[in-house]
Amino acid sequence: MSIGEYVYIGPGAKLYGVGGIHIGKGTIIGPDVTIYSANHVFREANYIPYDQRVEVKPVTISENVWIGGNVIIVPGTNIGEGCIVGAGSVVTGSIAPFSIVAGNPAKVIGSRDAAHYTRLKQEDKIYFRAKQLGTL
Repeated sequence: MSIGEYVYIGPGAKLYGVGGIHIGKGTIIGPDVTIYSANHVFREANYIPYDQRVEVKPVTISENVWIGGNVIIVPGTNIGEGCIVGAGSVVTGSIAPFSIVAGNPAKVIGSRDAAHYTRLKQEDKIYFRAKQLGTL
């Protein structure tokens, strides 16, 4: 598991890193979020409902992502830079940078202003960095 600078992980969060989890700089993860990076093998399994083998699929959360409370992120998910994930969402697959997603399964419901985001990033205006420096 790798976690960048100025990352906040809320209370009650559960990260199952068997398959690998990368969390980029400046990301905020809300309370009670669960991230899975592996799952039981059930296709062509030796037993039902699954067998003793585990299929690993890394999870990547890029820089400056905001993940709301009670989100579930499944194995193999890739969340692009600057995304916002609405509370209670179930995230699968790949989410394009600057997307705002919500729901089960999470679907794109909007997008961030990429130019504004880029300007703030160039100015190094990362929330938890500013909070740590006392410049808020």
